[in-house]
Amino acid sequence: MGDGPRAAAALSDDCAPSGTSTGRRHRRYWFGDGKAHIEVRAARRHGSERFARELEAALARVEGVHWAQVNAVVGRVVVAFDGEAVDSSAILDAVQGVEEAHDVHDDRFGFDRPDFPGDIEPVHRAIVGLVADAVGIVAGVAGSVLDLPSLPQEAAALVSMAESQPRIRRLVESRTPCTRSKWLRLLGPLGGPFRGF
Repeated sequence: MGDGPRAAAALSDDCAPSGTSTGRRHRRYWFGDGKAHIEVRAARRHGSERFARELEAALARVEGVHWAQVNAVVGRVVVAFDGEAVDSSAILDAVQGVEEAHDVHDDRFGFDRPDFPGDIEPVHRAIVGLVADAVGIVAGVAGSVLDLPSLPQEAAALVSMAESQPRIRRLVESRTPCTRSKWLRLLGPLGGPFRGF
């Protein structure tokens, strides 16, 4: 395993259609400099202390792992290991094994989990927001220069209203392949510029 940091990003899993539960199927993790930060299912649940202790013990049994500590606040386990002796897949397999033993391996990672600096998804979300803002600015300028008719002000409010209503938001999230109504955030900045200057 190399010494440089390595981040996992599988956005196709992040945009997988959801069934009855909400959240990502994809586990976020980061390996670098003999440390790993790995998302863990069920670590943030009330009463998960036994699960956390068993996970730490299972990771400590992996040859080359120095120690492991579950941080229930962020829902991750931090692992210190010998980067030359341990392959990242052995550590991930140990985490998966404990989750399967506790029957939480099908749980999803909630959208309310805090981001870790090694996660690539927040960067992608920021890029989508910047592109939406740029498209909105271009559309607004083009609309003013070409004297195109503007959308009614109420049209822009529909996006905010749809995002703030839990029933509508759940309906959108269940039928849209991307998480957290990304299309609403993409369209949000576009409403204003179409009103003209």
